[in-house]
Amino acid sequence: MRITILAALCAAVGGCGNVESPGTVVDSGVAEPDGDVPDGPDGDEDTIADAEDNCPAVANPGQENGDPQPTASATPIPIAMRETPAEVAVTGDDAVSDAIPIGFPFTFFGRTYDQVFVTTDGALMLGPNPVNPVLYQVATAIPDRHWPNALVAGYWADLDQDSGGTIVWGLQGEAPERELVVEWSGVPHFDRDGEFPVTMQIVLLESGSAVEVHCLACPSDGTAHTQGVEDQLGLFGASLNGRSLRNFQATDDAVRFETSLGEPDASGDVCDYCPALWTAEDVDSDGDTIGDACDNCPDLANPQQVDTDADGIGNDCDTCPDSYDDHNTDDDVDQIGDACDNCSKEANADQADRDEDFVGDVCDNCPDDPNEDQADADGDGIGDVCDPETTLAPLLAPPLPPPAPRSR
Repeated sequence: MRITILAALCAAVGGCGNVESPGTVVDSGVAEPDGDVPDGPDGDEDTIADAEDNCPAVANPGQENGDPQPTASATPIPIAMRETPAEVAVTGDDAVSDAIPIGFPFTFFGRTYDQVFVTTDGALMLGPNPVNPVLYQVATAIPDRHWPNALVAGYWADLDQDSGGTIVWGLQGEAPERELVVEWSGVPHFDRDGEFPVTMQIVLLESGSAVEVHCLACPSDGTAHTQGVEDQLGLFGASLNGRSLRNFQATDDAVRFETSLGEPDASGDVCDYCPALWTAEDVDSDGDTIGDACDNCPDLANPQQVDTDADGIGNDCDTCPDSYDDHNTDDDVDQIGDACDNCSKEANADQADRDEDFVGDVCDNCPDDPNEDQADADGDGIGDVCDPETTLAPLLAPPLPPPAPRSR
């Protein structure tokens, strides 16, 4: 009513500034707030105050943050061995099974799986891992970013089914209480004349997606063993105190492991150097916009992240970019990794190999004669194929004595 009266008066006197008649827009020159007003400074103008914004320098009004923290727990429980399964899982020494169906969707550190891979060395993996037996025979600590990952270690050590015992699996129970049971029964440690046999079960439970390890007899041979669970990237895991790469043993013992996903990290997706990986600190040491925690060359800029041999180490910092070695070892420090070095114990950056037998000249016991096996029967450091004392031995052998006279 007041605006109507004022407009009428203004019309009578020839106008009153920017006061207009009803139905028209009045431009006061002051912007009206659109939506919520941030409670404090808002540098990126996304209506989220900097103090509460997970990307204060980059506008992200939705605050998307998709990297929850993997978590896991380990709890001792009473032992309860299941019925021994009937299906053979894997045989041999340092061997890995073909894919074995779980039989139900199984959630492990937030990801759902439907198959496992069983090793002869007391562990199983849920995710894809390089099928390279050398990766499984020696236990590592939990967690450890090197393969194998997505891991359940029951009593992980260098076991040898060739020396005895069985490794079997089976699906037991009815939905929604089904269980995948994998059993190592009487499997001895490697190179121990069949001694220290291990009998245990790893059980994956449909209900709650928990993991149980039941050690009926897990004797130590004096070496380090590992028991626990580890996530898909080898960055998070859980084990009981003293059971991660330690010399321990267990009898009539069981542990229950549970995994889940917690809260996301502090950085929103649009400004997170590792948007798919929870990190305590969002650091990018080499400035290639890939965070250290997910960078396959964290100390050398490589924004393309090319990794030809898929060993988790980028080509730009891989001492063997075409040969798998996720430890990137270089014992002789010649910048040629052991996995592709033709003399891994003697520095030879030029990799000279004039007889082309894949053994470098500096460590070849016959550098001018191909002998990849480096056979040296007399142990004098000179290979058989070029050792005069070896090659001439048949010619220099003393003559045979004359035959004895024949008796009549």
